[in-house]
Amino acid sequence: MPRAFLLLLLSLAPVAAAGSVYLNGVLIDGTTGVTFEKATVRIDAEGNVHIDAPGYAVKRVDARTGQAVDTPGTRTLSAPARMTRRYWLATEVSAAGLSGYELDVYINGALAQHIRQEDPQLSVEVTRKLRPGENEVRVVARKVSQATPDVGERTPFLRVMLGEGTEQSDRIVLEAPTVVVTRSAAESGNRTQDFVLVTR
Repeated sequence: MPRAFLLLLLSLAPVAAAGSVYLNGVLIDGTTGVTFEKATVRIDAEGNVHIDAPGYAVKRVDARTGQAVDTPGTRTLSAPARMTRRYWLATEVSAAGLSGYELDVYINGALAQHIRQEDPQLSVEVTRKLRPGENEVRVVARKVSQATPDVGERTPFLRVMLGEGTEQSDRIVLEAPTVVVTRSAAESGNRTQDFVLVTR
């Protein structure tokens, strides 16, 4: 009796070379909830994981249609599409330590970044914390200082932005960020804001 094959559906999309997972030589990044039996696992010098598993097959499908033809005697699993863009979290600080707020940024329920009012401006890539499609982003702002400092006409503020971005020379450029939250020293009280970020 012929051995049944496990059929994985993968999307044809560009992926990063480092830290990827391959099954029998085929890229399967983003696949979850699968246990491979009688498999050999090898990690190469670049951090890529290679799984050699006889009895398993990978079928690649076009991400634009998502259509695939089931093969009799096989089990079909759907793997998520791969993201083709990179995403970043960045802050803007008018006067370090004077905004009176700290921010916690959560992505799909997990803390992605804690931002203190005294922290310098930062940019952090969060692509690996996101999943293809819709992502829930929550920004929790906590008032940590009630005093409003006198620094001239401009009230100190702390701003966090999250969205699609690119690296250009020595800086990160966010293109129309989906998440923008600004808290200033003139405000009072805590505040929580929720967003939906759709990756592509």
